[in-house]
Amino acid sequence: MEYQLLNQKNPSYCADLILKYRCLYSGGQIFRKNISKFLPQNKGESPEIYRQRVDQSSYRAYVGQIIDSFSSQVFSIPFIIRANDGQEDGYGKLKPIDLDPFYSEFKEDCDLKGTDLSTFLKHQLTTSLICGKSYWLAELPEKTEDVQNLIDYQENNLGRAKISDIEPECIFDYE
Repeated sequence: MEYQLLNQKNPSYCADLILKYRCLYSGGQIFRKNISKFLPQNKGESPEIYRQRVDQSSYRAYVGQIIDSFSSQVFSIPFIIRANDGQEDGYGKLKPIDLDPFYSEFKEDCDLKGTDLSTFLKHQLTTSLICGKSYWLAELPEKTEDVQNLIDYQENNLGRAKISDIEPECIFDYE
């Protein structure tokens, strides 16, 4: 495969814009380090005057506070995973059924690193509010050895799915 083909970027991918959004969200040193993206040097402006203008500028990251507040409110109430069989009880409500233990395990540890599903999804919402999109990968482990029976399968967690975060800056060409 050609390097040019592997390195192509989707026309809507814009790393500079994502960086600007992250700077506006974070503020502080990250914003200061990239201030030239927000405060360009004017034509005819001497480097000394530009440096003074940069040194005197300030930014308050209200965007970060608003996004964090919104994400916290969305995930302030813990969610419950439940299922039903489509049958109603005598009161017009759907009858719940027992779930596979996988779902409760997945809710408590969705990435096999101890992160609960609510925290993971809150991070994804925050990322999508900052960058306009978020990505994650759902995968099953690769079979590393021959599985002889169900006990081997369960002991090696071969049926245990996990999800992983992928930063938007890492997705060049998603189509």
